[in-house]
Amino acid sequence: MEKIKIIKKSSLFLRKNNIYYDSSLNYLDSLEPGPGFGIVQYWINGIKETPHIFFLILKDFFLSFFKIEFVAINKLKKKYYKNIIISWSKIENFSKDGSYNDPYFNTNSNINGNNCIWFLIHMDDKVPKNISKNLLLIKKINGEFDWIKFVFFFINFKKLIKNINSIIHRQSYQTETAHSIFDLFKDLLNYNVKKIIMPYEGQVFQNLIIKKSEIFNNKIETIGFVHNFPPALPTNLIYRMGSPKKIIINGLDQLHCLNKYLFWPKNKFLLFESARFINKNKDMSGKIYLPGHINSINFILTNLKKILSLYSDKHIQNFEIKNHPHKLNSKIHIALIKGIKKLFQEYNNNVKVNKNFQKISIFVGSTGAIGEALEYGCTVIHIVENSILQTYNNELYPSIKIKVISKNIFQYSLVHYGSLIKFGKKIITFKKYLNA
Repeated sequence: MEKIKIIKKSSLFLRKNNIYYDSSLNYLDSLEPGPGFGIVQYWINGIKETPHIFFLILKDFFLSFFKIEFVAINKLKKKYYKNIIISWSKIENFSKDGSYNDPYFNTNSNINGNNCIWFLIHMDDKVPKNISKNLLLIKKINGEFDWIKFVFFFINFKKLIKNINSIIHRQSYQTETAHSIFDLFKDLLNYNVKKIIMPYEGQVFQNLIIKKSEIFNNKIETIGFVHNFPPALPTNLIYRMGSPKKIIINGLDQLHCLNKYLFWPKNKFLLFESARFINKNKDMSGKIYLPGHINSINFILTNLKKILSLYSDKHIQNFEIKNHPHKLNSKIHIALIKGIKKLFQEYNNNVKVNKNFQKISIFVGSTGAIGEALEYGCTVIHIVENSILQTYNNELYPSIKIKVISKNIFQYSLVHYGSLIKFGKKIITFKKYLNA
């Protein structure tokens, strides 16, 4: 019930501040630290979160005075396409012929190439040597602190303070970043464009592009794809100013959650199989999945020790440790892995995991991969610090069966397979999205 209260409070906050669709405060992410995350934490934990939220907002404010610039890596030979697809890229996503293999839509950019332009935010320092003609890659250039902008801001502070709400919402690193991205994207907008499609997370730059594109031409169909199973507290996906006209979901539980609790009208939904999840035989059992953000190593080890005792017949000490893909070089993650291995040695009896007995996977903290593991037939054990923020419940997702093991440990199983994520087929599913 507390989870629903937080979602309703989040929706009310977004409605009151709907004109600030490009605000970092309105990106109410429940996974990664940022101003919006701080607000959600404040609603959950109360006044004791004040120093934390103040720090996150102040950090975002000062970062906004760094020179934030995105540059185009290549030039387009042709600008007139029916569809614009927005995504992220890494060097590993490119083939030798210059085409791009998208991990979210599971398709190659050469397919439907005459009708589609791919607008890619490149995340690596290394760039591809060859780039196909229907790709536009942009890359962030790290700039120095802009002292002139900073001083000018405070010289005019008396004038600006009259509109303090606008300053709080828009003097933001995420907002500056979003506008820098849009400055390159807007050149693609023309009256030939029929659709804009993106893996949608409710990020600031996404809402800005959607809103500005619809202002440019309201006939453009903006489509968001919920590419991950939604988080336990999906405040980032609440329907709001800047949301796409249509949202692609991949299961009836997602429809239930977004319609009943996140306020998406029924006529906004496109219920299709997942373009991202296509491997029905993937094995996620026998593994411990670490989160992107770690507050306390000791907390995780303490609860993992409880699991080793409670599930002694499952031989969890032989499970594989899977670090978060974005934290491979993180010192705190490396230290946690060493701590887990040391703990495992205390329980080690050299018995291999019997996966035929019961498929089990363990997750720590906030992650949407739990929905994926459940669809692959795993029983999930979940270690959480904050149950409102991190635990799944069957009020939002009716097909998930929950068992409370302790205050910080929960066990999930799936009642109806295919209700969280319907597996798609490579290339074929994306064509459905494109023709929707």
